[in-house]
Amino acid sequence: MAEPATELTLDSASLLAAEEHEVAIVGRSPWYLAWRRLRRNWVALVSLGVFILIVVACALAPV
Repeated sequence: MAEPATELTLDSASLLAAEEHEVAIVGRSPWYLAWRRLRRNWVALVSLGVFILIVVACALAPV
């Protein structure tokens, strides 16, 4: 009779991959990935700074 196969879960798969490459798999959140991508785009960062400056000026403007 054949032996049942062991169940492969995400935890066991990451452990197998870590053993194979001897490097731990590091998960990255979507927010971290988006921030890392945004930091490389200096035009977007300058535009964000200008936008924040306009919002602050509007908030402090006399009515």
